[in-house]
Formats: sequence, C-alpha cells, structure tokens
Amino acid sequence: MLQQFTIFFDNFFFKLLSAIIILLIGLIIGKIFGRFVRKALYEIEGNNIMKLVGFRINIEKIFGELTSTIIYIYTFYLSIKQFGITNIIFYGIGIVVLLIVGISFLFAIKNFVPNLFEGFIARRKYHLKVGNNFKFGNTSGKIEKITLKDIRIKTKDNEQLFIPYTALKN
Repeated sequence: MLQQFTIFFDNFFFKLLSAIIILLIGLIIGKIFGRFVRKALYEIEGNNIMKLVGFRINIEKIFGELTSTIIYIYTFYLSIKQFGITNIIFYGIGIVVLLIVGISFLFAIKNFVPNLFEGFIARRKYHLKVGNNFKFGNTSGKIEKITLKDIRIKTKDNEQLFIPYTALKN
C-alpha cells in the first residue's frame, strides 16, 4: 500500500513539475516571440502602412500580443495535457465562453425586442409615415425615418431626434 502511494506521489510530482516547467518555458517563448513580431512589424513600418491604407490601428501591438496569446494558450494546453485532463478543461472553458456569449446576447437584445413589438403597435395606432408631422412631448417635427426600433424626427430647429417606440408607450 505504501509503495503504491509512493509511486502515485512520485508520478504526480513528476507531472506537476513538468507542467510547471512547460508553463514557464512557454511564457518566456511567448513573450520573446510577441516582441519579435512587434519589432518586425515596426521595422517594416506596419502602423504607417495601415495609416496609408486608411486604418488607424496599432497593428504592431495587436499582432505582437496575438502571437504571445496563441503561444500562451498552446502552452497551457501542453501543461494540462501532462495530467490527462485536457478534454475536461477545454469543455469547461467552452461552456463558460458560450455562457458569456449567450448572456451578452441577451443583454444586447433586451431593449431591442420591446422596441420592436411597441413599434408594430405604434405604427398602427399613430399611423406613422415618413414626411408626416409628429409631436412628442414638447417637441414636434417631421418624421424623417421609421426603423425597427425608433422614429427619427427632424425638428424646426434642424435637430434630429431619435425616439424609441417604448417612449411612445408612456
């Protein structure tokens, strides 16, 4: 029994040590390659080329960090592979990412869906058409555009107002 525990402990300790060494080496390599890509793009004036094309992004920083991140992820994969739990970890990460995306999507549409339904009701109730005069509170003007989520009105002062359909409900 003690011999089995010793073999298990030695095996686990060896796996843990090799995983830590892989992580450390991967972090160092990721940092080095990230800086290398950044400097290579700096030498060929990557940011200036992007400005000439019309993009105002820091391509040197983006690709440098992207290179480092890819190496970090692969290093993490190699490290947990030592314990044989790669599928469990990546399925767990995948589920968390899907949950975050799903919750973000729900937050993104939380105002859109009520405006969409109120828009159907408001178009029939108020007979909304482009060019008609429209009064909302103390403001009045001509309807410039009717979208799925709001009405765009141009006032006499040449101001453009966006009125969501849910505001018409009140």
